[in-house]
Amino acid sequence: MGRNQGDVRFACSPITLPADAVLQCPVSSSLPQFQLQRSGWGAVSNGLASLSTSFLPQRKPVALFSLARVPATAHGAERTFRVAKVKPDGRCMFRALAKGLAHNKGSFLSERTEEEEADWMRMAVQEALCTSEKRRKDFKDAVFALETEDTLPGYCRRLKSAGFWGGNVELLVLSKMLKVPIIVYQTAAEQGRHDAGFVPIVKYGEEWAKSSKQRKARRPVRLLYTNGNHYDLLL
Repeated sequence: MGRNQGDVRFACSPITLPADAVLQCPVSSSLPQFQLQRSGWGAVSNGLASLSTSFLPQRKPVALFSLARVPATAHGAERTFRVAKVKPDGRCMFRALAKGLAHNKGSFLSERTEEEEADWMRMAVQEALCTSEKRRKDFKDAVFALETEDTLPGYCRRLKSAGFWGGNVELLVLSKMLKVPIIVYQTAAEQGRHDAGFVPIVKYGEEWAKSSKQRKARRPVRLLYTNGNHYDLLL
């Protein structure tokens, strides 16, 4: 089952897993600069695993796309998005984010690399929220949201599972780590509207979408949340 922020639920699609596998969907908000230390695997810095180094051009995977128009903006403009389908293996939120980050760099990820990036992002969240109290202070909003529905020890145990369902907590953390704006949409139909298209329901890291003297504006990653349990990517 998904967990919620207000009336919005976040989760991933149900899958068939071994009997001892655990799927958990959290909730959250908060964020820091990332430097992951993993005992036994060495150190990773300046990004999430190979996210900052291995977005190498690869053969575009076969994907199913659908087209729809986003409802008119305040200026009357319309935009057509493609829905890039994401494998429903419990990692869908992390996979969709990895695909979107690669797309913004002009690259495509193989299914295997996409899975590796998804797992790295999950471990990055674990490093941020589960290693020390000092580290968690960078993510106070995420910890607060998490603890409204779970205990920190219980959350951290479930976060170790490859099939962990990502959602609000993890998006808040990763948006700040990666310094990227993330927008989550639902279909207009799921929002009870009669028109076609997509409606933004949650925005993360909006500050990274604005340029300043110190940095350029970053392109957002747009995720589509459907049926209360799955994330795809909007392009």
